[in-house]
Formats: sequence, structure tokens, C-alpha cells
Amino acid sequence: LTLIYPDGARDAESMAVDARGNAIYILSKRDSEPRLYQLPLDEALRVSGTDQTLTLTLLGNITSIPTPTPLELSLFPKYGQFRNQPTAMSLSADGNIIGLMTYGDAYRSVLGPDRDWLAALNGGLVSVEVPFLPQAETIAIDAEQTLYVTTEQQGAPLLAFRAQSKTEQ
Repeated sequence: LTLIYPDGARDAESMAVDARGNAIYILSKRDSEPRLYQLPLDEALRVSGTDQTLTLTLLGNITSIPTPTPLELSLFPKYGQFRNQPTAMSLSADGNIIGLMTYGDAYRSVLGPDRDWLAALNGGLVSVEVPFLPQAETIAIDAEQTLYVTTEQQGAPLLAFRAQSKTEQ
């Protein structure tokens, strides 16, 4: 697919497909507040393999990801400023839980009838306690809502964290 951002080029590593909601979601990485974009899945499938270009829709900024703390900046002087940049995103098989990875933390959020993607990422992020992982850039959620995280480093561990109930807000 060839995609265009409506507000200029972006660096993005986080993408999730919501088959139930018929959309692809992309979260920018290097903006001071990451930007959430959407593309209808049926449009993507219609033009896949063609030379057609599609324009993403900007849904809004994500303001809920905490900025690096002074302690994080001092502990990680070279890369601490990047700890809040999104590096991966996933959706549970039942379409109810979003997993979000940054260089510094993992999060989950519940989608629902009254909570779309923008609302879930802005008002429902719950931090998942994970140990420090250099280059944390992978997150996935299985059918039992277990959250898996790892890094891009060779020999990296695959860590699993059982998600809490779907009713958690």
C-alpha cells in the first residue's frame, strides 16, 4: 500500500488492524504528542497491489503517554528523551484490548461501545509493569488477552503478562 499522511510525512512504527471495526490504525512516533491515523480496511484491501495512493485520516493527538521523568532522563542520558515514543501497537483477537509499546513502557486499554481508539488511547491507558528492555519494539496480545513484549535485540526474552478483566477501565 502507498499511504499519505494528511499533515505531512511521519515516522511511524505502530500499526494495528481492527477487523471488527474495519480499520487500520497507525500511530506516529517522533511527534511531541503521537498522532493517531486511520484507514478503512476495505479501502486498503481494494487498492492493495495497485498503484493507487490512499490518504490516511488524522483522528487526533495522543496526550496520555507520560513524558520522560527527570529520573528517566538521568538514568538514560543518551536515549531517555525518547522513552515515550510509540514503537508497537496490537489489538486482542476479540477486538477489545489495545496493547501499546513505547521505548520505556507497555500499556493496555479497553475499547468499547463508548470508547473508540482515540478515547481508549487518550483516556484509558493502563501501565503494564515490565522490566527495562533496551529497544522495546514489539507487543502482541493472544486470544486469552496475555500481553507479550520483547525487543529487537538478538537473544531477547519474550515476556508474557496476563491482562486484567475486560471491565477494567
